[in-house]
Amino acid sequence: MDLVEVQCPCGARFRARASLKGGLANCTACGKATEVPGGFEPVFWILVSIGVLIVLGVSAAFWVAWCPTAGGVAFGVGAAILAALIAAS
Repeated sequence: MDLVEVQCPCGARFRARASLKGGLANCTACGKATEVPGGFEPVFWILVSIGVLIVLGVSAAFWVAWCPTAGGVAFGVGAAILAALIAAS
């Protein structure tokens, strides 16, 4: 089991499960909910949002320029690429 080092505002240090990255864990000393470092950064979600907009724009352009099938294929390929990038991060 992977653990992450957490620093509580009370000064205590403890370890939390890596699955809690970006979430909260209770301090072992004072019991206060403390943020576990790590997890996805806001920049990551901004880039994902831009990727979604690009996929939607390209698939709509293919839909209009060629046919609904081309738009559907472009959407499917773009969605698969975005899903793979999110899963790999």
